[in-house]
Amino acid sequence: MVFGHVGNSAALFPMQAAGLEVAAIPTVVFSNTPDYPTLRGRALPPEFFSDLLQGARERGLPERADYILTGYIGSLDVAEMVADFVAEAKAANPTLRYICDPVMGDTGPGLYVPEAIAGVMRDRLLPMADIATPNPFELAWLTGQQIRTLADLQAAREALHIA
Repeated sequence: MVFGHVGNSAALFPMQAAGLEVAAIPTVVFSNTPDYPTLRGRALPPEFFSDLLQGARERGLPERADYILTGYIGSLDVAEMVADFVAEAKAANPTLRYICDPVMGDTGPGLYVPEAIAGVMRDRLLPMADIATPNPFELAWLTGQQIRTLADLQAAREALHIA
């Protein structure tokens, strides 16, 4: 992110300040968040992203990581590679905890990723998650349930089958 602080731009410093060793692998490089009138940049090309994941494998990150955290993903190919990588890492490292922040949209603009990417988050990434952090819009989209009350929130949480 060139302007503003979301994603790796926001998360990296606090995690490092807490003493964590972080391997940040970007999925997109954008000029700003999608809520501005213009958005420049793009999702990483699949072959480039795949190469970054291969470098992480060569450093043994799947076997020695304590956590994997995913957020915004800007292309379907990259979403599929992320899901494959998380599955591979969890298989290689049974103590690994996967945190899925399914950044897909918000109240007002609705989905700001293609529905196919949101589907990968719902169908592949969330089932592997130990922790999920959807916002109310995302939770409603993922579960097909409106979120108006605390009871709605509880029912939607249970529908995801995640703690």
